[in-house]
Amino acid sequence: MHGLKRAALGVVVLALVGVVASGCSGCDEAENNGNITGRVAGKLLVNPAQVAFSQVPLGEVAEVEVELRNVSTDTLTVYEVRLEPRAGGSIESLSVEGLKGGQFEIPGQDRVTLTVRYAPTTTQSAAGQLVLETSDPDFTATSPKIVEIATLANLPEVQALPSQVRFTRRPVIAPPSSQVLTITNTGSAPLVLTREPVYSGGDDFSITVPARTYPLSLKPFPFKQPQLVEQNPRDYQLELDVRYRALGDGADDGEVLIYSNDLRDGGTADEGQTAVPVLASADAPCILVDSVTRNLGQVPVGQRISDIVTVENCGTQTLELSSVRLTKNSDDEEYELDLGSWDVNGDGDVDESISVEPGESTAFRYTYTPTEEATDQGEIVIFSNDPITPQQKLAIIGRGALGVCPTAVALGRVKGQGSAGRPSVGAAPLDYIVLDGASSTDEDGAIPNAQENWMWEVLSAPPDAITQLREAMEAPGDWRYREVRLLLAGEYSFGLKVRDNQGFESCNEAVVTVRAVPNEKILVELTWTNPEDPDEGDSVGADVDVHFVKLGPGQWFEAPYDVYFSNPNSGPGSDNNGLWNPESPSLDIDDTDGLGPENVQMNDPANCQWYAVGVHYYRQIFGTAYVTIRIYVDGNLVFEKLNVALQRGGQFWDVARIHWDSRQIIEVDDVLPAAPQAQAPAVTREMAQSGLCTEAQLY
Repeated sequence: MHGLKRAALGVVVLALVGVVASGCSGCDEAENNGNITGRVAGKLLVNPAQVAFSQVPLGEVAEVEVELRNVSTDTLTVYEVRLEPRAGGSIESLSVEGLKGGQFEIPGQDRVTLTVRYAPTTTQSAAGQLVLETSDPDFTATSPKIVEIATLANLPEVQALPSQVRFTRRPVIAPPSSQVLTITNTGSAPLVLTREPVYSGGDDFSITVPARTYPLSLKPFPFKQPQLVEQNPRDYQLELDVRYRALGDGADDGEVLIYSNDLRDGGTADEGQTAVPVLASADAPCILVDSVTRNLGQVPVGQRISDIVTVENCGTQTLELSSVRLTKNSDDEEYELDLGSWDVNGDGDVDESISVEPGESTAFRYTYTPTEEATDQGEIVIFSNDPITPQQKLAIIGRGALGVCPTAVALGRVKGQGSAGRPSVGAAPLDYIVLDGASSTDEDGAIPNAQENWMWEVLSAPPDAITQLREAMEAPGDWRYREVRLLLAGEYSFGLKVRDNQGFESCNEAVVTVRAVPNEKILVELTWTNPEDPDEGDSVGADVDVHFVKLGPGQWFEAPYDVYFSNPNSGPGSDNNGLWNPESPSLDIDDTDGLGPENVQMNDPANCQWYAVGVHYYRQIFGTAYVTIRIYVDGNLVFEKLNVALQRGGQFWDVARIHWDSRQIIEVDDVLPAAPQAQAPAVTREMAQSGLCTEAQLY
């Protein structure tokens, strides 16, 4: 930078003072006016009159142009321009560019532009001023023109999303639910989490924090380059898992405490504390949105993508959505609401309030069509009758870039059958499904083989199904393929999005649907849940067993006519085939660590035969087990009993009787205090009065 000097007292001299010639004409007059030379001419106008910088993150640079304009027809002489501290502030991060060096002139009706540059290196704010001494009699050496320079301090800011973690209030028997709480730094200086976040409150809630080293530093969120967060999320965010499981009736609440160097919300002089409320709503409507910060990533210029916003009522009274508005848009209005049937008149808002019942959800969409390479931010506000959050704001960010979206293609097939992949697959419970994304394409690049580029997910599954996508054994290390086992009967759907080598995500999501239909004549499925189990997904849990007994010769817990974990029978094709003459049921899954499933299948039931179904609470670890039984006949669900409470280990639930070949189910529903060891299943009055045939002398 030409002509830049730093004075000993912190004053930066930007142009040397003009030398006074001895014996000059009119010197006395000039000195009386504060000028150094005898010439008085020109008229100075400075725009802007004050330079102000918003927060500039550490390591970044911001610039403001300052125009020095001579509004007179005479030449204006600028003798000196100084950058100096103001009000005890610092100018370490400030500089001025564009000076010509030394004294200079601005012809009449002409202008000179300077650039004030702010490059902060500390969290302290800068405070300076430009001092201009000129030939304008209003701005001389004794009364110079002052242009103040103000900056905001670079401070960290904790942003916790959602700002309140709210759940639908659930009955005790309901399985646990969870939400992700994301901690982000929306300030302009590093956010230091001084210690691990903790939960404080009722036992209905808990949190899981990923293993990180504390103090933990999070970089400011790069709003101009949001793709950096996707590439290195650990640098910018900390995600906690907040878990809710109702242990009693009534409203539940607590809070997650975040300790950091953000001192805005309380704590101590050295450590700030941010509290994020956690609650399961009491008797009121409650709005819960799947994500309040929606990062669309890179989108090719000219391409239109859609994002679906899901709104759930997490309260106990009807939620009314009175309005949905796009309150902030990009400069080119590249975001657009697509409310569908909610907006028949096309005015961009809902025509009538949308009612959402407790526990139910609804959805709307919006689109983004970037017109140029740039980062675009927007905001959607949902207005409702939620008394706590009547205006739910959604922040949107997307980035237009040159390129083409890759195309995701997903197919599925039953493992081992050799059939070609299809988007819709028929299978049987316990089958393994291979999910195949190898047909996905990118016309202007490639889709690298990395986990972040092949985004498989479970979109839906039957109730109580534990559905985990795993590495495909036939293609280890290849993220184009995943493998999943269908543990329960019902319908599943799996989604795939891909990301190419330029960072573009597919503008579509490919979907594979799989319907698991029992391929044997009788299928009995058992699942259970323990509300007091803090983690039902780990290897420690309660053990509940299914029993399937042939009436007549059979007794509970006695081989060979009770099929359960001690007598699983390997089914047709094995040495035990036809063990019951001619039937051969099999226990295909014995789960011992919680949730299940367990199931018994049989494809060769005997005519005029009765079969009993029972459940034993074999090992109690976490209190009451809530048990569900489903019975399928010829592939159809014909009997379902949900959440039967077994309160103590050893209790036995006599569930039902199945008759073949009438295919009738007679419910027993009798919970016994202890296992009926070596006892024959009871012949109920309903069985005796049914008029159905029986081979054995049962009645």
